[in-house]
Amino acid sequence: MMRVQAPFGDGARAIEQNELASQYLNSGDSVAIVLPAFAGAFVWKGCGSNDTEKSAAERAIQLVSSRFCGGSLLPEVMAEGEEAPEFWDSIGGQGEYSRVKELLGFPPGFEPRLFNVSNASGYMWM
Repeated sequence: MMRVQAPFGDGARAIEQNELASQYLNSGDSVAIVLPAFAGAFVWKGCGSNDTEKSAAERAIQLVSSRFCGGSLLPEVMAEGEEAPEFWDSIGGQGEYSRVKELLGFPPGFEPRLFNVSNASGYMWM
């Protein structure tokens, strides 16, 4: 199981997780899963994942399958909320996972504000 992140749209990275478990899913990322003994593969696309993450997860499956099983492993691609029962079975059942894009750094409901800062008079005014 590899969690694929591309925080700013470029430079995607795949982070291998310790085990197959739903706790490693994140709505802001894509996940590439290769089943034991190369019995199959899944690409799970979180609703907040960007195109770079989605294509990098598919590429990760291709790389693993070409190295270990001759490139014949075709992943089943699914979006968040449209998972097949086989997907949940492969990761030990449906459980809780993060549904927030972690790298944004903003809490839910945060409203950005714009400030004008000037020290033209010798004092800091905002």
